[in-house]
Amino acid sequence: MEKETAREYARKEEEAKAAESSADVLKEDGQAAYARDDGAQPVAEKKAKSRAKEFFSAKKIAVVAVMTALAFVVSLFDFPLFPQASFLKLDFGNVFIMLAGFLYGPVEGFIACVIKELIRIPMGTTGGVGELANICMTTAFIVVPSTVYKFRRRFFVVIPSLIFGIVLQIAASLVCNRYITFPLFMGGGAAAAFKSLWPFIIYFNLAKGAIISVICCLMYKTVSRLVKTVGTGEKREKPKKHKENN
Repeated sequence: MEKETAREYARKEEEAKAAESSADVLKEDGQAAYARDDGAQPVAEKKAKSRAKEFFSAKKIAVVAVMTALAFVVSLFDFPLFPQASFLKLDFGNVFIMLAGFLYGPVEGFIACVIKELIRIPMGTTGGVGELANICMTTAFIVVPSTVYKFRRRFFVVIPSLIFGIVLQIAASLVCNRYITFPLFMGGGAAAAFKSLWPFIIYFNLAKGAIISVICCLMYKTVSRLVKTVGTGEKREKPKKHKENN
């Protein structure tokens, strides 16, 4: 009986030690996992803060604001291409909208476009309808080229993306004119007017997209170099002259 009692006592001690050992292992694993999570959290926060700081940097805001202002000023000098469709007027404001997209991305280009059109509303005669249509068409034009160029900065990649952007702009202009501008300004005669004018809408947007694309390709490198040099100049300290002791 004494031997059995001793064996049972020894077995219980071994079980207690095993339980304590497993508890220690679980505790260590939990502490290690907490340490990993605790270390990863500041890294994620730093990355998020860095991205936010980069997106809202003073330099970027200033450049986008300048591009928006230039787009607005240039858009005031518009002119019709076809006498049969005098409401289709060409301006070169989208050059600076596309440049903003090429410099920073489609979001910045879209922001520049929206701000420019909002500024134009009080000066326009469409009550914001034409500006809304312009936002849709301009966004369709810039979204693909600016997105592609953000990830693949190669000239041979930009050209096909610009062509695709022109096609999207033509499609958006047909939809906007058929279902937004024509019904609001022509009422019941919108369908008949669109039927007679849709070829001019295609020709106009084809010419506009091609002209804007060529100008952007010619201007981008110069504008990009100029933007890179802004804010990078550092004042050089003049070397101090040491007086020689006679």
